[in-house]
Amino acid sequence: ALVIPELKAHALGAVWQLGVSDFTLLDLGGQDSKVIKVRKGKMVDFQTNDKCAASTGRYLENMAAVLGISLEELSMYSDKPVELDATCAIFGESELIGRITEGYGVAELAAGVNYTIFKRIKPMLSSLPSDTVVFTGGVALGGAIKRIIEQEMGVRVLVPEHPQLNGAIGCAVHAREVRDKHAARN
Repeated sequence: ALVIPELKAHALGAVWQLGVSDFTLLDLGGQDSKVIKVRKGKMVDFQTNDKCAASTGRYLENMAAVLGISLEELSMYSDKPVELDATCAIFGESELIGRITEGYGVAELAAGVNYTIFKRIKPMLSSLPSDTVVFTGGVALGGAIKRIIEQEMGVRVLVPEHPQLNGAIGCAVHAREVRDKHAARN
């Protein structure tokens, strides 16, 4: 069996999908978030956060449910975000409910939710800086968080055609490289 580390797969997938070799990869999945610094096509540093649900797709799904909108609709809003301070997913839901009862509109509330994701990933992005951020994972399918990162950090954010399949694509790229090396030897 061929085993490839998950982070290496993500880096390879981004290089293959976008043809870039120097970037910081941000992967926001359903259960965790990862930031990987890539130079000359190789992973040089990384940070992961799987302890806290509040910067994941699952958190966004829960917050969209509280707002009574789809994940797709949630991911459209980035303007005039309502200030949300809770750093924990559980407290975040009750804080959002509080803001709803204060009479804020869905667009501002949704923007506020998206902005909280940015606030949680900003320290990881800042510690592994690049002019180019490659944004992958299912969360990257929506535009709001991409726009927020671009505006707040002044970087170019690229989303590959298949952001949610990036790790799997990286595994396939790796398998092909291994096969080609093996074939060259024989």
